[in-house]
Amino acid sequence: MRRQLFSLVAVLAAVLACKPPSGAAAPSSSTPSLPHEPGPAVATIGDDVVTLGDFEKHLSEQAPFIRSRYTSLEKRKEFLDSMIRFELLAQEARREGLERDPEVVSTIEKVLVQRLVHTKFDDSKPADVPEADLRKYYDDHKADYVKPERLRLQLIELKDGAGAAGEAKKDRAMLEEKARKSDLAAFATLAGSRSDDIATRLHNGDTDYRTEQELTDRYGDDVAKSAAALKNVNELSEVVHGKGGYFILRLLGRQAAVDRTFEQVRPSLVSRLSHEQRQKDFEQFVKSLREQAHVTVNDAVLAKAGVGAPDLTGHGPGLKLGQAAPLPPPVAATPPGRPVNVPSHFVHGPELPPGVKPAR
Repeated sequence: MRRQLFSLVAVLAAVLACKPPSGAAAPSSSTPSLPHEPGPAVATIGDDVVTLGDFEKHLSEQAPFIRSRYTSLEKRKEFLDSMIRFELLAQEARREGLERDPEVVSTIEKVLVQRLVHTKFDDSKPADVPEADLRKYYDDHKADYVKPERLRLQLIELKDGAGAAGEAKKDRAMLEEKARKSDLAAFATLAGSRSDDIATRLHNGDTDYRTEQELTDRYGDDVAKSAAALKNVNELSEVVHGKGGYFILRLLGRQAAVDRTFEQVRPSLVSRLSHEQRQKDFEQFVKSLREQAHVTVNDAVLAKAGVGAPDLTGHGPGLKLGQAAPLPPPVAATPPGRPVNVPSHFVHGPELPPGVKPAR
């Protein structure tokens, strides 16, 4: 049903585009709805026709498996009949003047905006982005394309000076023995209860993914090298001395290094910068239209408008300015600096079923 309504909008959009000025007579049912494709008539509908070109065009717009149903004359008559039924309904809608119905006009304006944006800011072809801009973007965001290997560890730390030298050594030996006898869950419990590294103890010893340099800065060079030497997930290290204490490490995961050259990512850069350029062009286009139209806003009148919030109490259709409104459900915020996309229904036209002529 939704597809049919959108299709009817597409037909009415073309009708409205050529409707007579205010005060003129309404178009008769014999007024052709749209220009026809060339070819002889395969059907007449009052004073209008369906040409062979119309028929072939609409049939070609169907998916291949649907087109395969219409190889016989009888099946083609079924397809033609759907086109005739739609045209009859469109003629009746014009006869009753529905193209001037406020709701129809409002919907048609949305379709017109969609067509305008699609025509002027077609994203099927990339914009002409200067090579220097592509290079600059790559250099400015190189961390996105060149990344060192990262390791995810689970660790237990026993700080230096936890007791006398002999007792500290005994504690380390006992800790290592417990760690080596534990499975993954038991190791996590041990890290959460015994580790002296406060930051990771709150996460059962999980360091999250870190580069070797980050591990060096946080725990020392020996700990980083010991971690890098671990090859298999769940493998344990020997007890290693690092910054401030002794550590035993378990490897949880490894992310391979990424080294994508400019030429490798160039197509994606062209796509990204083309999109950003179209967004800028679109905003500039709207800004110029606003300036040409000399838009003014009457704040005093605007302040009197109801906010149109849904009535959840049964005491009226909406809320006036100053009244408390129910909180809407939370929505994800747009990250700073991210361009706002043009609504998808302004870019992609409605899908048309058999018998519908796309608006021109």
